Amino acid sequence: MANKPTRDRRGTELAKIHMGANRLGLDTKDKDPDSPYRSMLWAVGRVRSARDLDASGRAAVLDHMKRLGFESTRYRPKPSKATAAQIGKVRAQLYDAGRDEAYGDALAKRICKVEKLVWCKPDQLNRIVAALWYFQERKKGKES
Repeated sequence: MANKPTRDRRGTELAKIHMGANRLGLDTKDKDPDSPYRSMLWAVGRVRSARDLDASGRAAVLDHMKRLGFESTRYRPKPSKATAAQIGKVRAQLYDAGRDEAYGDALAKRICKVEKLVWCKPDQLNRIVAALWYFQERKKGKES
């Protein structure tokens, strides 16, 4: 898969900067130019706001924050309690079909106009379960 478009990468990096600042105890909402967060941005990237950073500035700030102890973790959304059983069924159907969860996300996007499978509502998950059931039935029909 090709690299993400620049705008998406910028948004991801800005989110990581803000998340890292919060984990390091820096207040990103304090607009005072002498606040620790603004001072760090000035010392590393020569800007007072993260939105003014270019790609190399964002990388430098993230590197600086890593040296200070910030570790970015990969976030995997969790289904709500109301949909956990249905998500489990969809995942079982995907496994049975030889597909991964990315395929489930693609189905959610195509069928329900939702980015991630785990963000679907129960009625949307019912449609995905039905679509996977039809897929399994067609697969059984071709094997016979």
